[in-house]
Amino acid sequence: MAYKSPMLTLSGCIRGLVVPQDGRSLAVVDYSAIEARMLMWVAGQQDAVDDFHQGRDIYVEMARVIYKNRNLTAKDKEERQLGKQTILGCGYGMGHIKFQATCESYGIDLGEKTEYVERETKDKKREKIWYSPLAKRAVDGYRSRYPDVPAFWRSMQQGAESCVVTGKSNSTHGFTFKREREFLYLEMPSGRRLAYHRPNRDSEGLFYFTEDSQSYSYVKKRLYGGRIVENVIQALARDILAYGILNLEEKGFKVILTVHDENVVEIEDKEELAEIIKIMCTLPAWAKGCPISAEGFVAHRYRKG
Repeated sequence: MAYKSPMLTLSGCIRGLVVPQDGRSLAVVDYSAIEARMLMWVAGQQDAVDDFHQGRDIYVEMARVIYKNRNLTAKDKEERQLGKQTILGCGYGMGHIKFQATCESYGIDLGEKTEYVERETKDKKREKIWYSPLAKRAVDGYRSRYPDVPAFWRSMQQGAESCVVTGKSNSTHGFTFKREREFLYLEMPSGRRLAYHRPNRDSEGLFYFTEDSQSYSYVKKRLYGGRIVENVIQALARDILAYGILNLEEKGFKVILTVHDENVVEIEDKEELAEIIKIMCTLPAWAKGCPISAEGFVAHRYRKG
């Protein structure tokens, strides 16, 4: 009766069970929008990289494009929130229909749905899917404001298709596609490789086989530019996180937990927080110039920031 989702509430309570040893505290530090930052850097969208380096509010900049209003500021919270969702959600090729649904799941009101697209259902019937013009304006605004990002999607898709069809290796944006027996390998700037099993192409485009996260069965899955970019950006972000963990441990810090883009470190003095942030933002040679940033807090129990 007290909580909308009891199971989510209970699972949230698990965080508080993580505590430090007596006399110590927890430094909880996470990377700030690491995927968006890394995406702009890898895609070569230099103006966005400069915005991150110089501390500009890129969410407000995006909101100004969407609403065509250069006077918007961080005080315009609803507009900035949509700008933030656009920056964080549209980097991997999301269309306006899915963007509409994503915003709704986060409680973001895009206004009245006055436009629609018709699609065929599984039983061959036609249905109308309604959306707000603001959803399309946000997606289109992102792609026009940061054109190097969709160009990156296309380049990665072309590289994968060429390698699968011809079997010949090729490179783009610092990534190399290679075909070896049943796998399409994607070599990343960090030196690590991603693998796609049994890649091929049919009338609908590229595909590969992988384990379904829900049914755990081995299934056929589509492979396209946006998905490839999502894979490499998340993988590189993980490589940055792992590099930070190794550096922290080398400096004598005890990392007791890592969650997504966050490290939880046991400390004796709260003044150590600044050093932990500095260490986590130290980049490997391959990531030089990437506008990484981190922030955190000190607590006696693990919690969300």
